[in-house]
Amino acid sequence: MPLKVERAPFKSKLTITINNLKLPIPPMIGLLALFFGEVVLLFSAESARSLGFQILGVIIIVMCFYRMGVLEGRLRELPDLRLGMGKFVNQEEIPENLPTFVLCTGGAKARSLATMLIKLLEQEEPGPKEIIIFHAEEESARRGMMHELLQRVVSQQIAPSFRNHDVVLTVKILPETLVDGLIYLKKAHPFSKVFIGTGSDPDLADRYARDLESNLGVSVVNIGRPTLLERLGSSKQS
Repeated sequence: MPLKVERAPFKSKLTITINNLKLPIPPMIGLLALFFGEVVLLFSAESARSLGFQILGVIIIVMCFYRMGVLEGRLRELPDLRLGMGKFVNQEEIPENLPTFVLCTGGAKARSLATMLIKLLEQEEPGPKEIIIFHAEEESARRGMMHELLQRVVSQQIAPSFRNHDVVLTVKILPETLVDGLIYLKKAHPFSKVFIGTGSDPDLADRYARDLESNLGVSVVNIGRPTLLERLGSSKQS
């Protein structure tokens, strides 16, 4: 079982507890100083009052952008889940130079992930390889929610089904759009091919795959498209 990543609630270790509520001390000091300064400005001369509102607005904007940056930084710095299957299971250090492929997923459904992994392994040449299961958290309100969920699904439900394959399963989540996330991932961990799902609109998925190819410079395969054998099988059944 992989080690569960526990994140500290605050970056500062200096905290104070008030009515069972733990608060970091440095931000509390800054908040009190800011509150005192704003009160002085708002209740002094009228000219200073407008200045107080302007300063307050600037501080709120800076705090929002800072908080977004801290959250995205934490997501980038979280360790990836890397599970060795087959001959890599008992190795202390997993090789970093394996042929690498990226499997993009929009969620954490075990059945869908397993099907896409099977299709990927069927399309590629046999042999050791690393498969990065990649999810882009494009919605800022949901950032951080998929990290532990996807790791749990891969480690507990997906990995046991592929224990006889010589593959390394890696889970990577970035707070970016799919294109920007894959560009960032390619710089940090180069890969040779990307696999995406079809979704509800196969034609749209094909166009999206071509756009990704032009941005990434690597082959992008729409893994959800039925293969020729699958089409023949379905036509015989009908």
